[in-house]
Amino acid sequence: RFLLRKNLPRTSLSSLRAALCGLGDSGYKEFNFAAKKLYRRLLQLSTKFIIEPAYGDDQSAKGPYQVLDPWKERLLSIVETLFPLPEGKQKRGNELLPS
Repeated sequence: RFLLRKNLPRTSLSSLRAALCGLGDSGYKEFNFAAKKLYRRLLQLSTKFIIEPAYGDDQSAKGPYQVLDPWKERLLSIVETLFPLPEGKQKRGNELLPS
């Protein structure tokens, strides 16, 4: 509800960097409606998106993962570029390990 307040300044989220994915079923008229509405509102409030939104579709051949898996890989690459590991840390899977 807070994000939908009409009196929020247009620059309310100007320092926010975000990524957004939605899960839906294209068999429904309003496919990924909530995710698309949230994306539009965050843009109105000056959110900076680091990657284009992904809209997973349960009706696709591989389900929502057909869109979400490649999107997630791109997102992780972008995050690693924007936020490099601290010196002395290395990554193994999703874990940070001391060198």
